[in-house]
Amino acid sequence: MWPVVILGLGLRLAQYATGRSLWLDEALLALNIIHRPIGGLFKTLDYHQGAPLGFLLLEKLATKLAGNGEFALRAFPFVFGILGLFFFSRVAKLYVAPKAMPVALSLFAFCASLIYYSSEAKQYSGDVAVTILALWLVARLAAAELSGKGLIRLSILGALCLWVSHPAAFVLSGAGLALLLFAVRAGDWRRFGRLVSVCGIWALSFSLNYAVSLKALGSDQALFDFWREYFPSQPLWSLRTIVFLFQRFFSVFDDPANLISVVGAVLFVIGCIELARKRTVHFWLLSGPLMVALLAGFLHKYPLGGRFFLFALAILFLVIGEGAASLADMSGRLSRRPNWPVHRFVDEADFDGCPGSYPPTTAGRYQVSDSIHTNSSATG
Repeated sequence: MWPVVILGLGLRLAQYATGRSLWLDEALLALNIIHRPIGGLFKTLDYHQGAPLGFLLLEKLATKLAGNGEFALRAFPFVFGILGLFFFSRVAKLYVAPKAMPVALSLFAFCASLIYYSSEAKQYSGDVAVTILALWLVARLAAAELSGKGLIRLSILGALCLWVSHPAAFVLSGAGLALLLFAVRAGDWRRFGRLVSVCGIWALSFSLNYAVSLKALGSDQALFDFWREYFPSQPLWSLRTIVFLFQRFFSVFDDPANLISVVGAVLFVIGCIELARKRTVHFWLLSGPLMVALLAGFLHKYPLGGRFFLFALAILFLVIGEGAASLADMSGRLSRRPNWPVHRFVDEADFDGCPGSYPPTTAGRYQVSDSIHTNSSATG
């Protein structure tokens, strides 16, 4: 898979090397970063801008070290884009079957949106990298009985993620809740207690982050008006809301996933079914964050689509990769499956009194049964 990673790296580097001028939204955020002292970044930003505090501090550091130009302002988004690619190539192995890896990694490496936003002076590239890191974190929590030091490290890492990326809250809360429910279902109260301590630290970090920056950002009416079409209408049980959800579901495979909407949606549904059937825990670790993001959209706290949904591409591509691998397996089984019901009918037919008819030979019966046995072994 390294050729895919290297090509993806080259595309991101080429995009960064263009050094294009800042566009309006980048420029407005850059004005806040350049002209405010570090303490000023903790306050409500001008020009109706919003970004995670950790990202703003990293951008401020970049301007202090390398100046106020485009390359400096896009340096950390570019680093996040590269890290996200490497993270994804490793984390995908924890969630999907080996056959799904080529599709999932190729979609991620060559996605036009991910390439573009890896060189934009905004937080979205960081959202993707931190989401993948958070997926690794919760997979570690799910896979092993960690020691006290391991739990402390994962607690601190998750708490820091919340300050660098807003959607990290969806990943950690959705997947964390899934792990808690699995622990309760298994009656593993010792594990449940450890998970509560980890999730409690994450919740404390989010609460502090909300008080410092998110609360003011959520009250910006201009931002809400700008993204209004990405929020479901009221009441939530209306026909208009149902239509909205269907439209949002299909449109996300077009923007930001850059796929044919119907094809992406079908493969995603197949992948969900396959994961839910074979890897139940991993299915909920991936679907939990999407459900929390959907809830935030219902509450009009997070737009459902566009660049705000870029963080979810890692999850979508993992599931689509699993769906593509499952579809390929099904196609292979159908192409290899002998027409054994017909042979069985002929084999079991009563040829007595049928002039001109001859029963199949013993060799023929052996070949059919052997073919069925081989096919069953291959598909098991």
